[in-house]
Amino acid sequence: MERETSTMLYFLSNLHPFGFKLTESFIIQTILERAKRERKDKSNKEIYSQGLNIFKDKKNKRVSDLIEEALQKGYLTIIGWQDEQRIFTMTEEGLLELAVYWTDGFSEKYKSFAIEVNRLFEKAKSPAPPIMTIMKLYKNNYTLDKVYSNFIQEIDTRGHISREYHSHLLNEFAGISDVPNNYYMFHLAPKLYVPCELQGKKVTLEIQGIDTPENLVISSPFPNKSYYAAGLKKGRKKSSFGFYPIIASKETFPEELEILLRWRIEEELLLDHQLNIKFDFMNHGGNLFSSDQRFSRSAKMNEFSLVSSAINSDIFSKNRKTDVVVKDIFNHFELRESISLSNFPVELHFLSWSGSHYGKWQKQRNL
Repeated sequence: MERETSTMLYFLSNLHPFGFKLTESFIIQTILERAKRERKDKSNKEIYSQGLNIFKDKKNKRVSDLIEEALQKGYLTIIGWQDEQRIFTMTEEGLLELAVYWTDGFSEKYKSFAIEVNRLFEKAKSPAPPIMTIMKLYKNNYTLDKVYSNFIQEIDTRGHISREYHSHLLNEFAGISDVPNNYYMFHLAPKLYVPCELQGKKVTLEIQGIDTPENLVISSPFPNKSYYAAGLKKGRKKSSFGFYPIIASKETFPEELEILLRWRIEEELLLDHQLNIKFDFMNHGGNLFSSDQRFSRSAKMNEFSLVSSAINSDIFSKNRKTDVVVKDIFNHFELRESISLSNFPVELHFLSWSGSHYGKWQKQRNL
C-alpha cells in the first residue's frame, strides 16, 4: 500500500509543473523518461520507496494504469480531446494531495520555512514564487541560501539579457534612449492565430485607444506559420516583439485602458478584439507591464500571452476568459476580454516569442 502511494505521489509531482492541459502521450513520455533517469545508481529499495518503479512495458500499461487510478481518485479529470487522445488537468483534490505530501501535512516546520521565503523575496523586492513552488522547495530540502541563489541571484545574473533587449528595441526602433528609473513601461505585443487555411495571407492590424507607432509591422516570424506578431520596422530591420505605447510615472500612468485590436486577413476575415486592461501596481520592484506576461522563473502572478483568434481553442490559457460576442456570415468576429497586468522586473521577462530579430541581436551582441 505504501509503495502504491509513493508511486502515485511521484506521478502527480511530475505532472504539476507542466500547466493545466496535459495530453495522454505527453504524460506517458514524461513519466517514463523521468523515472528512468532518476532510477540510475539507486537500489531497489530506494526505487520503490521513491515511487520510481514505473517501467516501460507493453502498451505502456503501467503509466496508463496510473492515469486511470488518478482519474478514479479524482486527482485528474478529462477536459477534452486532441488528435483522438484525452486531455487532462489536475484537480483541486490532486493539488491538495500534493500539498499535504510536500509539506509533511502542513507542518510547523514548513510554515516557518514559507514565512522566511516570502520575507526573503520581500526584502529583495522580487516577486515571490507560487505557494506550490515554495512547498516543493521545502520537500526538496532547499535552504534559504539556496532559494536566494537560485531564484534571486541567478535572475540578477541572467536578467541583463532581457533588460538589454528591451533597451535595444526602445533605442533602435522607438528612438528612446533613456527611461527614468521611476517610470513604468507598458509593453504591448499583440499576436494573431489563424487556421491552417489562412496561413501565408497578408495580415494588417489597426489599433484604437492608444497611439500606434507609424513603423508598426505585422510579420509571421515563427516556425508555426499560423502565428502573426506585431512589431516595429526600421529600414530593412523589423522586430516581432511589440512596442511601448505608454512610458510614464506612476502618478500619470493609467489605472485602466480600453483598446481595440482590429485584425484583417486580406478579404477573408475581420477580427475585432476588444480589450479592457487593468494595471495593478504590486509592492515588489519592477517597472514593466507586458501583454506578454511570462517569466523566466516561476512567480506568484498569472502568466499569459496576448493572442487574438477566431478559434476558441488551446491557445487561450486558463488565466484568460475571452468571449466571442459576434460571429456573422461575412466572417466578422468580435472578441471581448478583460485582463489584469502586474508590474514586474524586466529581468524576469521571458523572451521566447522574440522571433528572428532577437536571434540576430544576440549573435551580434556576442561578437
